[in-house]
Amino acid sequence: TPPALPKPAPLRLQAIVFNPKRPSAMISGKTLFVGDKLGALRVVAIDQESATLVGAGQTNILSLAE
Repeated sequence: TPPALPKPAPLRLQAIVFNPKRPSAMISGKTLFVGDKLGALRVVAIDQESATLVGAGQTNILSLAE
C-alpha cells in the first residue's frame, strides 16, 4: 500500500484585490486569478470578501479574516 500523503496545510485567504474585470486573491502566499489552479483545486470565483475553490469533489469558500 502507498504511504499516506501528508495532509496539506489549510488554505489561508490573505488578501483580495477586487478589480471587477480581473479580481485576484492571495491564498497561502500565492496570487491567484479566477481559473487558476492551486494543487487539485481551481479558483472559480472571487468577490470582495471571499474566494471559492472547487476540486476533489468539494467546494471550499475562503473568507477574509475579520
